[in-house]
Amino acid sequence: MAILGSFIAMGFIGGAFAAVAALLYPVVGSVLAYYWYGEKISKRAALGIGIIILGGITIFGGGLLTELSSGNVQWIGYLGGLMAAAGWGIEGAIAGKGLDISEPDVGLTLRFLGENIIWWIIVVPVLALLGYPMYSFALQAFEPLTMLVLIFAGITFGFCYVCWYKSFPLIGVGRGQGIGNLYGLFAIIFIFLFFGDVPQWSIIVGGALCVIGSFAMITEDTSALETLRGE
Repeated sequence: MAILGSFIAMGFIGGAFAAVAALLYPVVGSVLAYYWYGEKISKRAALGIGIIILGGITIFGGGLLTELSSGNVQWIGYLGGLMAAAGWGIEGAIAGKGLDISEPDVGLTLRFLGENIIWWIIVVPVLALLGYPMYSFALQAFEPLTMLVLIFAGITFGFCYVCWYKSFPLIGVGRGQGIGNLYGLFAIIFIFLFFGDVPQWSIIVGGALCVIGSFAMITEDTSALETLRGE
């Protein structure tokens, strides 16, 4: 859900939107972890969640208002952004529960094996049967430059996930995802540096609010919580 939604958002609206729209995922992860297995949400964490929600409203609302005035709304792109936020939030909550009884490297291996099964055994064959040239697309990945980019993407993505999964048992899903939320800031910077794209004001303001909300969550004094979970 998350990866597919992110690619949909990239294709229909743009990379900056796709990166920033998913910043709502700590809200989904924190709320699910709270209701599912009682992970605590302190007042400061609730404040951070509220600020992130305001950021999400700015990100989606600003773009929608602009497109409504022009009469050309890319609804599927905004749906992709919501899929990304919901997917990564749900994954964090599931991982937080699963890591009670397993190690991060085990969770990471299962996560990527599951993703390979979904794409190579289900999605790609089904789309190929529907007439899309999926296998010729896949073979393009073996071009040297494309392969180099994918290798670097895999290294950074894998390192990110090891650290992300390791954080959940130590500081909780809400804080772990809140810190991870800072990737949106770096994404906007690197998209500007590498592609020269200046994001819309709504993406910059909304992303800034999401980052502020994340800081509110992660700068909380750990002594305020004796345990991560309630009774």
